[in-house]
Amino acid sequence: MTAKANGRLELVAVRIDPKLLADGDAELLEDLVAAAVNQALSKARESAARSISSLAGACRSRGSPASRAGGGEAEPWRDTPSQSTG
Repeated sequence: MTAKANGRLELVAVRIDPKLLADGDAELLEDLVAAAVNQALSKARESAARSISSLAGACRSRGSPASRAGGGEAEPWRDTPSQSTG
């Protein structure tokens, strides 16, 4: 038994081993479906959290205003070199 969910936490696929259907144990099948769906949703949430964390890290490393709060950092998007007051 496997289940697959997407990033919107929607169930997109369920695969049931034909042997499970032949057994005729509806309660076991119901438990396996619930467990597979919960596992798929958990994996989808974890994947989404990793993606968001990765995007947030990329924004900070590119010099977002939040990462420049202390000042004095280079502004990589500018084409002209900064002027010194030497």
